[in-house]
Amino acid sequence: MWTGRHVKALRDATRKTQQQLADELTCAQRTVSFWESRPEANVSLGFQSHLDRLLINADHGAKRRFYELTGDPDVNRRDFLASTAAVVGMSALRGEDTPVVSADAIEHLRTTVHSAVQLDDKLGSSAARPIIEAQAQTCTALLRDCPASLKPALQSLTGEATASTAWAVWDQGDVKRGDELFQLAYRHAEEAGDTNVATGILCYRTKLAVATHQYSRAADLADAMLVIPVDDGRVIDFRRLCAAKAFATVGRNHDAWTQLDRVTDDYAEQTTPDESYCYYQSRWATGKTTAQCLALSGELNAAADAVEATLPLIPAHMKRDRAKGSLDLAQIIAKVDIDRACEAAHEAIDLTRGWTSYRVRQLYADARAQMKPWASTRAVRQLDDYAAGVLA
Repeated sequence: MWTGRHVKALRDATRKTQQQLADELTCAQRTVSFWESRPEANVSLGFQSHLDRLLINADHGAKRRFYELTGDPDVNRRDFLASTAAVVGMSALRGEDTPVVSADAIEHLRTTVHSAVQLDDKLGSSAARPIIEAQAQTCTALLRDCPASLKPALQSLTGEATASTAWAVWDQGDVKRGDELFQLAYRHAEEAGDTNVATGILCYRTKLAVATHQYSRAADLADAMLVIPVDDGRVIDFRRLCAAKAFATVGRNHDAWTQLDRVTDDYAEQTTPDESYCYYQSRWATGKTTAQCLALSGELNAAADAVEATLPLIPAHMKRDRAKGSLDLAQIIAKVDIDRACEAAHEAIDLTRGWTSYRVRQLYADARAQMKPWASTRAVRQLDDYAAGVLA
């Protein structure tokens, strides 16, 4: 929300007088003066989107000055927020308050939703969550006035945005709310008739069930999602991986390896969200899940080797996933090589310094629990000291 402090920062950053800013906002100079005199008060809602547009249209130097003045150095984050808020404004208004949803507006919103997903990959949920939540709210609001011909596309996108919110909420520790949002996201995708997105969301619910040790539930979800017709190859492969891990957790090893054997090698590199809902499905995702299944089968050395072979394949910008991979290695190898396990855990801490997620913290706790018998060793004591300084 824009406050008087933000208005003053925008005016200073763009080097405008109060009158010049007022002219651009089509308000009186005294209105700008009033806002600036109350730095912590919110600007009236009617001017929020106008201020967003001014910021979007400002040159890069002005934006940089604005972020420096407001203490928010993340240019992309506020640009995404402003862009999302402007979506309704991009749709012409019918009367005074009813948005006319257009195909162009939906595509613009789709672009911002996908951009925020990738921002979450790069900077973590704490940076992306406000954007993702705003986008999900925008999608939901637009559904009310969406023409029937466009509703399937918008409702499918609403499912994507809601699932992204679920991921962010889970990543920040609210597991119950995350599961509720995944269920809501699935309903949106199912009502839209988008089986690719619906199946991808069931994959996420399966992963959440495994992470919360609800193994029977995970296996039940896996059985259900395997019968849904899907035409996206990456979704099909990712579904097989998620099902394999779910089956392995309940001892259905034959079923697990059957699914792993069916995973193709068609997708060496990951793609982007506009190409596939399961855009990250690639050799690194396959290798990581294979290693986890090996570990669940008790083949720890083979699992550790598989993780180590996979880590270099994870894109450099996906620090959370690289950290999770390192913690998988630490947990798997702790009983075999404690020094190697501590090195992997140390690497994971470094990767997420400054924005460690709840999921990463949980994986770290799991890995550290495996190291308990060696708590008095020099390697573990040094790891504890290092973790205390970063994760505290």
